[in-house]
Amino acid sequence: MIVIPVSADPDTYFLFFLLEEENLERMKRADPSAFKMPPSPEFAHKRLKEIFLCHINAEEKKHLLTLMQAEDIQGIARYLMRGWEFRPDLGDYDGPPLSLRTKGETKQ
Repeated sequence: MIVIPVSADPDTYFLFFLLEEENLERMKRADPSAFKMPPSPEFAHKRLKEIFLCHINAEEKKHLLTLMQAEDIQGIARYLMRGWEFRPDLGDYDGPPLSLRTKGETKQ
């Protein structure tokens, strides 16, 4: 799994979680992936805006590593978002997080 934080603006950032085949195979066996955000002065004062879960194959990873070596942050974000479309009919969810305490209701 590769995790890439990307600044959205001076106050917010996005996190891209790139799941590779081995990550997906482990998750299929009910072995969850875990990630602990290391302390980073660059992102400490910022608010997490969105998390993107992406799949990346070996060929795509090669291209991504080239962009990362070039420190092309905008190119990385464009590449990872190249196929994005909002599809609630296929399970995309754009609502607030669900709370376990309120039986699925959320506080606004």
